[in-house]
Amino acid sequence: MLLALFAVSVQSDAGFIKNLKKKVTHDKNDKKDKKNKTAETKEPEKVKYDYEMTENSDRDADIKKLLPAKSEYNHRITEGVFGPADGSKGNILIVPYVTGGNGKVQLMLLIPAETQKYNKTMLGEIRFGKYAVQEVESVFFDQADKDKERELFVICYVMKGKRGFTETAVYDWNKTKYQRVPSMESEIKDLSPAITVRRKLRAMEN
Repeated sequence: MLLALFAVSVQSDAGFIKNLKKKVTHDKNDKKDKKNKTAETKEPEKVKYDYEMTENSDRDADIKKLLPAKSEYNHRITEGVFGPADGSKGNILIVPYVTGGNGKVQLMLLIPAETQKYNKTMLGEIRFGKYAVQEVESVFFDQADKDKERELFVICYVMKGKRGFTETAVYDWNKTKYQRVPSMESEIKDLSPAITVRRKLRAMEN
């Protein structure tokens, strides 16, 4: 009688353990399924841009908000294809500005990451030696070396004591960042307007 009861007890325990294992496995599968469903339904993280243009955008007003406080435009916003931009996603926007009326002209670029979506790059103050630029007179793009990317040219009015003169800042894209090209700047020193600089560049090719 005792043996029979013992056998029944063992069988009951074995059945209980077997059912428990099934339940644990079932719970694990449920959690795995829920995790997979969550992963499938989770929306991709939205990419953030510094500036997104829409049909209703006021471009000048919107871009001014990206500048440091108390900044004003020193020249109209110019756009073009140069440096890393090939035109497939739009033009680069060039924004010369002065902050707090200090007379130090700085440059911000808005580079298209997607169509109508831009990320900003700050190029800092435009200087020629110890002399600060007072005003940007012209912005244009041209080929000044042997790579395929065009360079950025910024014709500037510079003050030296009480005398003013013209200089041109040249920015070259070196595959990772923009950098000034002093050797080229010395070749086009005192030249203005843009058409005169372009003629000099063509003459230097020969």
